[in-house]
Order: sequence, then C-alpha cells, then structure tokens
Amino acid sequence: MIRRLAQFIEFQNISVRAFEKKISASDGMIRRAITNNTDIQSKWITNIADNYPDINIDWLVTGKGDMLKPSDINIDLEITKVNGKPGIPLVDQVAIAGFGSANFSISERDIKDYYIVPKFKNLKIDFMIEIFGSSMYPKFNAGDIVACKIIRESKFI
Repeated sequence: MIRRLAQFIEFQNISVRAFEKKISASDGMIRRAITNNTDIQSKWITNIADNYPDINIDWLVTGKGDMLKPSDINIDLEITKVNGKPGIPLVDQVAIAGFGSANFSISERDIKDYYIVPKFKNLKIDFMIEIFGSSMYPKFNAGDIVACKIIRESKFI
C-alpha cells in the first residue's frame, strides 16, 4: 500500500512533507513509512480520504481499480471548449512577456478562452499557452498548447 501512496503523492506533484501537512501527520511520518516500506495506521487512510476526495481508497489499500475515482463528467473529446469561465484559461502570448517577475498576473484581457482538459483535472494547472516559434523544437512545435503552473517559491527555480 505504501508504494501506491508514494505514487499518488508523486502524481499530485507535491512533496511528501506537503502531503503530511495536508493530512495533519507529523514531520517525516509518511516519509519514514515510504523509506522503510511499512504500512500506516488506518486513521491516516481516513485523513487521506477526507483531504483527497478524488483518490480511490480501494486502489490505495488493495491495488484494485484506478488511482482516481471515476469522473462524474463524461467527456468524449481530449479538449472540450466551455461556455463561460470554468476550466483552464488559454492565455495570449503577450501576457507571458511579464512572466518571471514577482508581480506576474493574468488579467481577463489576456485570456483567449477557457477549456476543460480531463487529463489535467488533478494537476492544478494555472493557465495554458500556445507555443510560438520553434525555439523548443523538437520537443514542442509551433501551435502546440502547453499547460503551466505558476510557482511562487524561489526554492524551485
């Protein structure tokens, strides 16, 4: 079970310490269990379920099924355009000119449209932007859309 929990934490793209804080576990409790390949008490499974409602607890405990509970929304397309404002904003390239400064922000005038991308549901994406030019070729081509997360902590840079 603890290997699946480590997999879920990695999928959430957070540190083990951030996960421990969210479930109110002491510093190092989950980290030691992962390192030593030992299980955790059932009370922590309850805290995980309470704080991460999308996790499939049956998968966590038994390994059966998918990591995440099935979505209530049935979307056939990879990207579905949404009327209104729910979803992830697709931002104009001009908005990104100020990216990297402490004052970076996106305003309504910078947003081309909003989209729901099912694969991004649990990734906490802040915005998407279309690749312009070929500076990232061959990994990304002009016209590709990339998902971005704003990181405000300088320790990650």
